[in-house]
Amino acid sequence: MNKFGKSLRSFRHQCNDPENLEKRLSQERFGELIGRELGVQEGYSGAAVSDWERGISTIHAADRLVLISILKVLYQCGGITTLEEANHLLWAGNYRALDQNEIKTIFPPLESKNIQAQEPFEKYNDFSQNKGLLSVESESLHAEGIWPPSIPDEPYYSLPDREQYLDELLALLENMQGPRVISIDGLGGLGKTALASELARRIISKGLYRGVLGETAKQEIFTDNEIIHYQEAILGYEGLLNALARQLQRWDLFTVSVKEKETVLNQILRQDPHIVFVDNLETAKNANVLVTRLRDLLGPSRAIITSRSRVRFSFTRSLTLEGLTTDDSLFFLRSTARELNVKQIINANDTILLEIHQITGGSPLAMKLVTAQAKFLDLDQVLGQLRNVSSKLFSFIFRQSWKQLSPTAQSVLVYIGRTIVETVSLQELISTNIADNRDELAKAVDQLNGLSLLNVTYLSDQIRYSIHQLTRQFVVSDLPQLWKEHGLL
Repeated sequence: MNKFGKSLRSFRHQCNDPENLEKRLSQERFGELIGRELGVQEGYSGAAVSDWERGISTIHAADRLVLISILKVLYQCGGITTLEEANHLLWAGNYRALDQNEIKTIFPPLESKNIQAQEPFEKYNDFSQNKGLLSVESESLHAEGIWPPSIPDEPYYSLPDREQYLDELLALLENMQGPRVISIDGLGGLGKTALASELARRIISKGLYRGVLGETAKQEIFTDNEIIHYQEAILGYEGLLNALARQLQRWDLFTVSVKEKETVLNQILRQDPHIVFVDNLETAKNANVLVTRLRDLLGPSRAIITSRSRVRFSFTRSLTLEGLTTDDSLFFLRSTARELNVKQIINANDTILLEIHQITGGSPLAMKLVTAQAKFLDLDQVLGQLRNVSSKLFSFIFRQSWKQLSPTAQSVLVYIGRTIVETVSLQELISTNIADNRDELAKAVDQLNGLSLLNVTYLSDQIRYSIHQLTRQFVVSDLPQLWKEHGLL
């Protein structure tokens, strides 16, 4: 029995059947109620629930709606009563914590209580009379549970060293006298955005900040052995202000000066503190300029930024991410292998896993891709080729994955890599006529997800798809060469 299964069983045992409060919730009834939440007539069998609890089968991280439905049933039946218990169950299975929309779905009374505890917005009468900009009631300024649409809600794996980082950074954000800005820097593929996203989710769950606002400047690619940017990815200060205004639904701010935007947003952020999340500031100059100007804008609000370059100011706390430690890499590999059901990695001894750690440099992205390769290639073959082409690691991994894809899956990957900047829905993919029918497209998306070539997120009640920028580099750079080698160009 794994940690998730043990926790799930413990919480279920605390549940009562809603139709017979004197009876404990059985596995069969639990599966039935989960099905109702999902809108599935037959639901899950008692055997399926039993397999989850015994660790025989796992719920894929992409099946977020299943996890949310489980938590909702547990809450409705009395098995869990707090947000901490819900997140404990998720973390036990290496799933990311709940975001604000999910909290509202599962704990409507708790969410309402948190909202009422916040100080309400007041009309900014003086400024309104002078500028005509601040005459809107608080309810119309922004919606609860904001998450910046351009920032991927990346999954986070609970790793001992990363948990230590999170504890330290959370303590800083809880301290109202702490640094204004938390900066997480490092090379691509090391999990900066995932760590920053988890930090934002956890601090929001404590009810100290209203929500998350922000923007991304992500435009990175991988070539040979380093991450580089193929075009300038400068997020200007006014562009950031406009992004904040858009997420707060303050359309009136788009037609005023930068100074007026600052004045309005500063008063909003002072009266109702938020987390401002700025992702992937590529250049040191860009990062330093934005962070300097953010300091005066924030008031009691705080900023979390990720950057390839370290930010060095007295009002910031910087954390530089490196490759995972040996212990964390082994934990990550085993967790990812269980999630993807890769028997070769699950059954591998520490010597093999240590070799993967060394070859990948402890890069979470690289290790996840290697694990996916081991699902359809002999592990000795994977490691043997990796030893010979370690300087072309990512190219090798993507090329091997590419060969396994169906023609439709290849077309989907090319389409997203060349035309989609952020995320795309299944319905939008259907409209491109890439596939002959919806089922064929769904199979292609599932194959891409299974090979770790597609990121699946749940945003605004909709499943959306995106790819990592390293995958995009393969599509726009290495793939044409591969086609040329096979006489396709």
